[in-house]
Amino acid sequence: MLVDGRRLALWSGELHPFRLPSPSLWRDVLQKMRAYGHNAVDVRLAWNQHSPAPGAYDFTGVRDLDLFLRTAAECGLYVVLHPGPYIGADVDAGGLPGWLTTVGGRAGSTDPAYLRHADEWLGRVDAVAARHLFTRGTGTVLLYRADAPGRAGLDLLRTRMRADGIDVPLLHGDTPLARREPGPVRDAAEARRVHFDRLARGSTLHNVRTAFGGTSWGWLPAPSAPSPTYDPNAAIDEARRPTDKLAPLHQLGQLLRHVPDFTGMTEAEAVRTTDARVRVRHLADPDTGAHAYVLRNDSAADVTSTLPMGGADVEVTVPARDAKLFATGLRLGSGRRLAYATVQPMLAMSVGRLDIAAFVGRAGEMAHLVLDCPDEPWPTRLDEEAAWAFDRGRLHVTVPLQEDRLTRVRVRSGDTDRTLLLIVADDAASLRLWPYETPSGRVLVRGPELLREAALDGATIRLTGDTVAGRELEVWAPPGITDITWNGEAVQSGLGRALSLMSVWPLPGVPDLVLPALDGWRRRTENFESRPDYGDEGWTV
Repeated sequence: MLVDGRRLALWSGELHPFRLPSPSLWRDVLQKMRAYGHNAVDVRLAWNQHSPAPGAYDFTGVRDLDLFLRTAAECGLYVVLHPGPYIGADVDAGGLPGWLTTVGGRAGSTDPAYLRHADEWLGRVDAVAARHLFTRGTGTVLLYRADAPGRAGLDLLRTRMRADGIDVPLLHGDTPLARREPGPVRDAAEARRVHFDRLARGSTLHNVRTAFGGTSWGWLPAPSAPSPTYDPNAAIDEARRPTDKLAPLHQLGQLLRHVPDFTGMTEAEAVRTTDARVRVRHLADPDTGAHAYVLRNDSAADVTSTLPMGGADVEVTVPARDAKLFATGLRLGSGRRLAYATVQPMLAMSVGRLDIAAFVGRAGEMAHLVLDCPDEPWPTRLDEEAAWAFDRGRLHVTVPLQEDRLTRVRVRSGDTDRTLLLIVADDAASLRLWPYETPSGRVLVRGPELLREAALDGATIRLTGDTVAGRELEVWAPPGITDITWNGEAVQSGLGRALSLMSVWPLPGVPDLVLPALDGWRRRTENFESRPDYGDEGWTV
């Protein structure tokens, strides 16, 4: 998909505004989705939430579509809008209003009596959405979903949307991605298997259903639903808290956004490991020479095998019921390439005169990165764990991955005046790496539990976000940035060895909450008749 002439891999997360009927909380969830790597939000609109009676429509308050679309744009997210009329069996009547049964016509068909009401609904939604179309430069609605049974129904929807001025591409979600669609994603390993597999099949429009589940209020869910929680397996839970499934989504989202070589990859010739239990899908970009390998292990045991990568036979281990993604030939800034690595690339970006490449793996593994270097480089160990060796034009870097630890290696060479910073992290540490694009340049922030916003203001970078515990803050920013503020407060900082700004003191964590003592209460009996010793002998009949 091309957006403004640039290839875009869409990585959307699904969110239903009617399952979070509190407009003041929409920004919180949308900011979290963007921070964790999504570049779009997939939005379903339930007709029955906006129309209580024929001809009556409500787009105010908790149903304010205009406000939601503005907030999504302010959070830097594209929007995939899905107005239905039918939006799925997980909503009462598929989102169709109950009053349709009283006005004649067969719902979900091409019956003119039904289409008259469906057209009216779409016209109301389209009137709001048209003000936020990306093609008009007034919003970020990038794609539109049209779903109806049969070709005739789709043609009618398409005609209506185009007549209303909806000129963005239209999607139809009736074709499954594979013969066996996965069920709920219950943990990080399963998330990797599902989403890596979709990437390996060449999908460039990815949707995570659901990024945030929310609550099924009232009669929205089926009577058999065990609880009002819409999706207990969502990456962001019902209370808007991160879950352990966020790590692979965060890593893959940042990969698709910040490693340009991945946007042009397509399926390539078959590659096999030495163990048949590990299935391999191979992607390649013939224009850049970059390759990716998705390894999937569906067995109940860890499997160690050999994979041909970058001109070498590389030993790799894939844990039971898990998946891994490896790459070769990636461009890591000016004139440098990755020969191969036993850990997954997460981002490759330039900040000022510094090229930064981050790789992630599981704690307890040994990361091995190999870079093609025409001349012998000058590595500098910034953290104790790293070791390296130079052999026949290749720099070999090894790092033992430790729980919630990050290792940095600075690489300089005589063939370029740019410095390469290698960052190797485990899953926990990767969740505190935050790339952010500002109008004045890219930045990378390490440390807090969440980075909501970053803005460059003269010589100051203004950061907004969340911490849980006290955290060290490290910022890579364009030249000329010398000062940091965090949530409006100045942060004392200095220049670090990784050519970053480092906080002198940790960012504050969440203060201890002291609950008030529950004393001094007064009580009075509400009804004397309920006392066991109460007698009714004095009652007059």
